[in-house]
Amino acid sequence: MRYEKGNFITVPNKSELKKLDAHSQVLFMWLCSFTDEKGQCYPSVNRLAECCGLSRKTIIDRVKILIDKGFLTKTYRYSDKSQKSNLYQIHLLPSATDTPPSATDEKKVVQEMPSPSVPDAHRTKDNELNIKERKDAFKKFKDSISSLQIFNN
Repeated sequence: MRYEKGNFITVPNKSELKKLDAHSQVLFMWLCSFTDEKGQCYPSVNRLAECCGLSRKTIIDRVKILIDKGFLTKTYRYSDKSQKSNLYQIHLLPSATDTPPSATDEKKVVQEMPSPSVPDAHRTKDNELNIKERKDAFKKFKDSISSLQIFNN
């Protein structure tokens, strides 16, 4: 066996991912394989179905599960009047084994935080707030567009 550059992926949220069914896990891993350095990707449902060995319906159902569990968000993309593939944003979830720092450790943790050039995804407290805010914003967005027929496929 020969190791080739580009044949490996990083899969975040492994401890939380174990709690999901196998189809959701496979889909999440394939989404991770398509992501850029910002955690974004836009494979089509057909491409995901082909890679995962699952049906389009299963992919659509499992994407909803991953969104509900906070693993990712989905943004609809359009060109002119037709829909393009969706944009998926992978989120870093706090692990159940993560323990928040104690009050005495808080100053030390703040001093050791990375510089502002490091994405917020590496900051646990900020990440938890971002996930909650994004979930709330997505639910509001979803509720506001639920009456549109184009999204009720």
